[in-house]
Amino acid sequence: MCLSGLPFKAAPSNVNYFIHFDGAHKYFDATGPIALLHYHSSSLNVLGLLDPQVHLDAAAQAAVANANALIGNGFDNRVFWDMRYKHFLERGSGIGSRGDNLLFKRQLLREQGVETVSSVLDVGCGDLEVIRDLAIDNYLGIDQSSETLEIAQRARPDWRFLLVPAAAVPAAEMVLCFEVLIHQETEPAYRTLIAFLAEKTLGSLLVSGFAADHESIQKNPMVFFYEPLEMSLRRTGRFGAIRQIGAHTSVTIYRCDVRR
Repeated sequence: MCLSGLPFKAAPSNVNYFIHFDGAHKYFDATGPIALLHYHSSSLNVLGLLDPQVHLDAAAQAAVANANALIGNGFDNRVFWDMRYKHFLERGSGIGSRGDNLLFKRQLLREQGVETVSSVLDVGCGDLEVIRDLAIDNYLGIDQSSETLEIAQRARPDWRFLLVPAAAVPAAEMVLCFEVLIHQETEPAYRTLIAFLAEKTLGSLLVSGFAADHESIQKNPMVFFYEPLEMSLRRTGRFGAIRQIGAHTSVTIYRCDVRR
């Protein structure tokens, strides 16, 4: 009913095409493309891509594919991780911090002496699933996701946390940086983080990243490769010894000891 008495014409559903539930798309104009997708958080997967759990015809499938390409090209670390920790808490920091990978990394940290050093700086601390049960006295975790820092602070109220960028981050005897470099969406951001890690390491750096490019990186819009991580670490000139101490999923873990 038009209460104003003004004539009107219904807009085609192409400009508000819902994909969060099954239903008829009235007024669809088959002669034109789908111009705007209407979805809710339930239509997103853990990678932040559209993955609607409804029937899609060919036109809708093409529109979703185009939208996912745009999402991938516009990947933003801060937006992605806030979304992930808010809507996919069970996945949280990712498969590198769950299941067998979690147990492997926790044991590796113990073997590398994380519980005996005088201070620990955890860059991209995430939700603490790996590290929260370790006996670390002087710990500072930094992350760019406010959502995850709230989770981390609840898990370990005795530890300190900072939202980055922070005005001042102190150096530490041991610096940790697991599965953070692989998510840097530009090469300058990647190299800036490498330099930051080198600068803040007083003794040892435990860091993970890609040792080589591989096909799976090209298929995942949230990971990036610029050069083998060991090469990047050596370029800093900060470390006298760099050695591989482990690997999981698609990443390699290195221990880098400061040159004496």
